[in-house]
Formats: sequence, C-alpha cells, structure tokens
Amino acid sequence: NIIKFTVASAEDIGRNFEYIRFGDDVKNKYVSTDAMFGAADNGNMPNTNENPNIIGGVNGNKGATISFDVISSENCEKFFYLGITKRNNSYNLSEYLKITVNGKEYATNAKMRNCGSDAWFDAEDLFLGSVKLEKGLNRIILTVVSDNNTIGRNLGYIRFA
Repeated sequence: NIIKFTVASAEDIGRNFEYIRFGDDVKNKYVSTDAMFGAADNGNMPNTNENPNIIGGVNGNKGATISFDVISSENCEKFFYLGITKRNNSYNLSEYLKITVNGKEYATNAKMRNCGSDAWFDAEDLFLGSVKLEKGLNRIILTVVSDNNTIGRNLGYIRFA
C-alpha cells in the first residue's frame, strides 16, 4: 500500500502532522474467545462446549456472568449490539440480562424478537442503543437475571458501530 501526501499550497509547506490513524478507535466485535465467565447461583458456568462461536450454558442460569474488556483509544460514543440467538419467543432483554458498563447499569428497551423457531447456534444483532466508552479499559458485564429457562438464549458476541 502506498500513501501519498500532497502539499496543496505554499502556505502548507513546513507544517507537521502528529499521526495517521487507520481503522476504528475501538475493536468492533468481541466474541466468545474474548469473554470471561462467572458461575451462576447454581454453580453452572457459561461455556462454549457445543459451539466455539456461541456462549451457551446461559439460559436459566441466574447469576451467571459474561464479561468483556473493551479497550478504547479515546472517549467516544458507539452504537451497541448484542449477538443473540434465535428463539420462538419474544421478551424484553431486561427480563433476561442485566448489562453493566464500567460498574454502571446500562438501560435498554431492546426486545428479543420471535423468530418462529429455535436456532440455538445462529446469532443475530440486537440493537441495544448507544454506549459511552471511556479512553482505556471498559468492562462490560452481562448478568443473567432469570432462572426461567423458557426466555433465555445463547449469546454470540457484543458489537460496536
């Protein structure tokens, strides 16, 4: 790859630039291999045993946590998505998961849609809203808040845009 700079006028001669930036200030997708898992109230752990691209063992496991450490090169605001598998039911996400960002509860009105059938290993984007990220480390924790195994889903990723 070649990058060229052109001096547009005599006024620009002698000017410096500090840096060249390629890509985003935040990695845009965090998957199961980026996650850290915490045990549910019943001792069960989220896992990737059945499919390495999907976080299972979450459904009905109240208290289980999935944590992601997100690094941002600057303070910024991003659109926030959760990769969630398809189910033959529809519930508010808040009935299933609590989300915290840097220790503060993240409020969303997102609703898990009814897909007509269960597809435990097929994740799709669920738009949560926008999220403010701080420069440096941002810890995002998903905590299962329900032991009702009829509303839960497997998780695929978190994503920013």
